[in-house]
Amino acid sequence: LMRKTHRNLMELASIVQLAQSERARSSTVLACSTQILVYLMRFRFALSPERFCQISSHLNPDMISHNLIVCEHTLAGWEETTDLSLTFLLKCSLTKQRLHGKTASRQSTASQSLVFPESTGKLKRRIAMMCDQYEKQCAGPV
Repeated sequence: LMRKTHRNLMELASIVQLAQSERARSSTVLACSTQILVYLMRFRFALSPERFCQISSHLNPDMISHNLIVCEHTLAGWEETTDLSLTFLLKCSLTKQRLHGKTASRQSTASQSLVFPESTGKLKRRIAMMCDQYEKQCAGPV
């Protein structure tokens, strides 16, 4: 019984170790992909350094490395956090700048909860909306 228990524990530890290394690999891929996206946006829209920092902070994959260190069950994932952050950026920052001083209606994003998404479609739409806003800003007033 003791040997079987020890063997089972060793197998489970091996499985957990493989899962952790796969998660670390996945977070590295996400971080690289996100940085490529941010740099492509910087060059495509000729963003100022301030605007580049703003986008980088809203599409920040560094929270994943923080999640690997801290207890995971209480933390939200990158998709939820980024989606909420982009929602805030679109509703407040970009809308205000697009209206050039007109009062923009701000809906509270604080009341939204961080829920694991069923798919990444919503996040992709928010990123596309952000790119559309920057495209409109690059084109100037219509």
